[in-house]
Amino acid sequence: MSQCIYILKFQAELENVRSITFPVESDWEVDVALPGDVASTHREGLMVSASDEAPFSRARGSANLVFRLDDESPVPAALNVVKRITQSGGDIIEGGYFARHDKHPNPVVALEAFDAQVTGWKLRQGYTVTSTSGNVWEDCDFTGGEWMEVDPETNDPVSILSMKTSVQEFRHAYEVGVPNERTGMQVELFLRGVHSPTVKPGSPKLVGSKKEQKELESKIKRAMKEQGKLEVEEDWMLDAALTDEEEEENEQDSQTAALRKKMEAKALKLERQKHGKQRAKQEKKAQRAKHEFYDD
Repeated sequence: MSQCIYILKFQAELENVRSITFPVESDWEVDVALPGDVASTHREGLMVSASDEAPFSRARGSANLVFRLDDESPVPAALNVVKRITQSGGDIIEGGYFARHDKHPNPVVALEAFDAQVTGWKLRQGYTVTSTSGNVWEDCDFTGGEWMEVDPETNDPVSILSMKTSVQEFRHAYEVGVPNERTGMQVELFLRGVHSPTVKPGSPKLVGSKKEQKELESKIKRAMKEQGKLEVEEDWMLDAALTDEEEEENEQDSQTAALRKKMEAKALKLERQKHGKQRAKQEKKAQRAKHEFYDD
């Protein structure tokens, strides 16, 4: 059984737009094919929603969409909408398209696929647009490939033109609900019974694993750049240089060192007390022997 995550991306030209929000609970229209064989078996316009759940015995008991690529498929395929993906403490999917992404592709949602390859996706409606002045339009329809309004606050045109969609295969080892030991990537789904673990803050093991993740991601990033497979706008996938996180790690390291120092001081104190008691006992025994000698 093949299993992979696909990142759905959006790209457009923005005018006086601060952000576009793509609710992860939306209905996502996707095209799928057999893994590695796009030309032979292909289905278009499949609808997958996080609110749906169907029995799927081959992976955690259920999936958001279960289907067959054709009547002759021996086994069903499945798709799940990914609620969240994190790596080294940062979100990989931002859930929106912002002014800083103008004319560049940006991830808006991810899908987990079993025995299927996501080859494309189509824009629908239900998205939220916020202008640079803060005015908000809800339930916007992007099916026409462009969207235009006039900001009532400033009377300026607000437009989203040259809309494009794309799909990228996320080639990282992952597990659902727990951080992967090799990459540190953690995936959360909308399925019932799939939860994230509770990690105790300040755990030395957690600090160490983050450092290992960062070193590994740097190695992967260098290797991909050498092979020419990493685009500039996709550095978010592997870049773990998060200042806040580093400060948190340093603080946790300091707390661990302080705790170790405190424990060492306590052990030294107990050792001294032990030696003191032994010395007092020896002195008392010697004095008793001295008294016995003079009494004789």
